[in-house]
Amino acid sequence: NPTTGSIHLAPGFSDAGTYAASASASDGTLRDTKPFQITVTNVNQAPTLNAIASMTVAEGATADQAVTGSDPDGDVLTFTKGSGPTFLTVTTTNATAGSIHLAPRAGDATGSPYAASVTASDGTLGDTKPFQITVSLPPNLVTNPSFETNTTGWAGYAGATILRVAGGFDGNFSVQVTGPSSTAKFGLNDSPNWVPSTAGIGTTYRSTAWVRSSSATGRVLLQVREYVGSSTLKGTAVSPAVTLSPVWQMVTVDYVVNTAGSYLDVQVLDTPVVTGEVFQVDNISIRASIGNRAPILNAIANMTVAEGATTDQAVTGSDPDGDALTFTKAGGPSFLTVTTTTPTTGNIHLAPGFSDAGTYAASASASDGSLSDTKPFQITVTNVNQAPTLNAIANMTVAEGATADQAVTGSDPDGDALTFTKGSGPTFLTVSTTNATTGSIHVAPGFGDAGTYAASASASDGSLSDTKPFQITVRLANRAPTLNAVANMTVAEGATADQAVTGSDPDGDALTFTKAGGPSFLTVTTTNATTGSIHLAPGFSDAGTYAASASASDGSLSDTKPFQVTVSNVNRAPTLNAIASMTVAEGATADQPVTGSDPDGDALTFTKGSG
Repeated sequence: NPTTGSIHLAPGFSDAGTYAASASASDGTLRDTKPFQITVTNVNQAPTLNAIASMTVAEGATADQAVTGSDPDGDVLTFTKGSGPTFLTVTTTNATAGSIHLAPRAGDATGSPYAASVTASDGTLGDTKPFQITVSLPPNLVTNPSFETNTTGWAGYAGATILRVAGGFDGNFSVQVTGPSSTAKFGLNDSPNWVPSTAGIGTTYRSTAWVRSSSATGRVLLQVREYVGSSTLKGTAVSPAVTLSPVWQMVTVDYVVNTAGSYLDVQVLDTPVVTGEVFQVDNISIRASIGNRAPILNAIANMTVAEGATTDQAVTGSDPDGDALTFTKAGGPSFLTVTTTTPTTGNIHLAPGFSDAGTYAASASASDGSLSDTKPFQITVTNVNQAPTLNAIANMTVAEGATADQAVTGSDPDGDALTFTKGSGPTFLTVSTTNATTGSIHVAPGFGDAGTYAASASASDGSLSDTKPFQITVRLANRAPTLNAVANMTVAEGATADQAVTGSDPDGDALTFTKAGGPSFLTVTTTNATTGSIHLAPGFSDAGTYAASASASDGSLSDTKPFQVTVSNVNRAPTLNAIASMTVAEGATADQPVTGSDPDGDALTFTKGSG
């Protein structure tokens, strides 16, 4: 209408992106334009898988077909199997192509034809296309297998007679085998209808025959024998026996060729219940068959792991017959294990110990239960330095001023030589190395080191170490005091003299001063903790020279010093005894003795004093 317009967007599938746009409104002369932005979001479109042609392949052979697809968004395609038999695999070749691979084995023709499908996906959406697989049998190497015109190439075995009769398993005729007049084993033998084993050693041949008995008597088996020339037997394979019935039954056996250039001989043998037993045989075949094919184990990368660590590696394999694989250790060190993860994947696990450094040859196998493939690889275990172990250290006790020693030992799991050192502790502690596994702790405390100390020692291999603690107890050691030299002393008789003596104790103990030797007038007393006093008080008869000594003791130990005492003589006055009064007549005489004494024993001289 005159005031409204419409913006219409119709992007294609390749137009995802952001666009600048604008719209205008005009009155015919002037206009106004406004910008806006258009965002086209991406829409994922399904890919297209091109039609797949039906495939035909013989048992034991392989066939491949390339499949292609396209994605309208240019996405990379992944091609996978949608459905089908186990012998069908689908892989991705590139962004637009894949490959169908068929590898049917013996017996897969029985289920033919097979419905199958393949899918091409861009990761979110996909397209699936069906196709048909036809598996044909390998050529029958037996000449005249169905007796439609004659019995040429066949003969009775062990007295049996053969006759071409009407009624066959897959045609109009079969061969009838009649036993002899005994119950010995009899049957049908290919003579001279031998089959050349042209495929060589290890080739598997599958032989089959259809049998029945209208009387439902007897048990029949199929036997294949390998000959070189006409007489050298190289091997025999015998099928399980089937109990005959009026209904056609198949007997089958596989034979693996032992010798190149040999021939295979086929026999259908009956263990009769009655004499003259009769049974029919038809559609005898020998076909080359791959049988069970060996799996393939993919190459295994060499592995490196440190001692004491673990590492894993996934290993993968495939089986051309689609069999589930079991992965096992084929060879290698004990710390190697191999386990099965999925039918196509295994795991190699390494868990070396600390003594496993080195290079090892190893191998792993993938087996389908019968056949296997083994691949070698190398394991390198790098050395990991392990810390040494220092054995526990006994606590130590030593007296001040003495020494003590203790041997310490350690070990290194790598056999490295150890160095023993002091970890911590007092300065009087030293640690030295004696040999590769032994050290020595030496304690030599001084006289001021009494106490208890925390200490430790270490053992090192040069990179790692172990430290152990221990305790040192230093007992207090009493040291003897020192008495300073004592001066000789001189004193007069009847006088006194004193001398201060001093001493010291290295432990700070208080000293007691005593007389150690000397005259009785000598005494020694203690003044204070470091001082004593020598006191002399000789009598008047003590003049002379005396040897003396004094001691200073801390209560246990002491020091004694000698000195000399000289007592000088002092002269004392004599004593005159009292004199009696005298009476005498004039002219007469009178005498009176007078006596006296001298304390020093001196001789006295008597003289007139007055009168």
